[in-house]
Amino acid sequence: ALLMVANLLARTPLGNRVVYGLCIGAYALYVLDHHVFVSLDLTCRPADVIYGMQVQRLLLASFTHTSLLGLCFALAVSWRRFAWLEHEYGTLGFLLWFAWCSLLLHGIYCLVYVLLAAIFGFGVAGSEVHGLFPLLVASLALSMHSSDASEVWLWPLPLHVSVKVLPPIVIALAWLLHWEAHYDVAVAYAVARIAPWLVEPDALILAERAEQTPWGRWILGKLQNSDAFVCRPPFLSSEDPAEAPSAAKPKTYHGTPDGMHGLGPPKDQQQSRPAQSMPEPLPYGYVDEA
Repeated sequence: ALLMVANLLARTPLGNRVVYGLCIGAYALYVLDHHVFVSLDLTCRPADVIYGMQVQRLLLASFTHTSLLGLCFALAVSWRRFAWLEHEYGTLGFLLWFAWCSLLLHGIYCLVYVLLAAIFGFGVAGSEVHGLFPLLVASLALSMHSSDASEVWLWPLPLHVSVKVLPPIVIALAWLLHWEAHYDVAVAYAVARIAPWLVEPDALILAERAEQTPWGRWILGKLQNSDAFVCRPPFLSSEDPAEAPSAAKPKTYHGTPDGMHGLGPPKDQQQSRPAQSMPEPLPYGYVDEA
């Protein structure tokens, strides 16, 4: 089991390691020292964000889980998708995308909740939300715009479902694992369907502009020290791409999931592949297609 975990970790890019490490750390803090967990204001509450100006909750809530089953499911289902996104954006671009979507989706949820509370007269005290599910659902909803009706593997479960119904399935499972309806995932799905350009900013442009700032160059230098760092693809609008801070080739990283936007290959594509050409499956059903 330890060997399988180590093998899976070796195939996880750096940005995903940072996100998942913070998620595991937040849950460990919730279990081991609940008083400190509460004092750090890690969950997202509309009243505290809007009226108390505690905007840090918008970002920190994405790392916070209070259910072990919910945490494990969120990590397992998001791993392929987030690893694919990091391969598309690079490590710095992926982290910027993650921060932007956390602020955006939780911020819109807080505004919508406070507005509805004022209209219908219900309180906002018990509206605490948290977890990776809003970002995962929004990202999956974006994939629906460029996908057909093919079936994809609901990794790590042994199920194949249509791309079109995958986000609602994840929403239902998120509510089930939370033991209550967390409407932040429904808001995230609506935002991604109505205004996809908000959830999918050009992370390559963000990363390139960040690399031109002193703090961006400092962060990039630290990230590039890791073997799991993923260099962003070259941005063609640069006057001289060779002068970009990340133009120098970092250590090559292998193991990014293939398939339909990180969701796994379609079911019919899996069946049509010759059995003798299939590489040996890696732990948890991940197939190395490199």
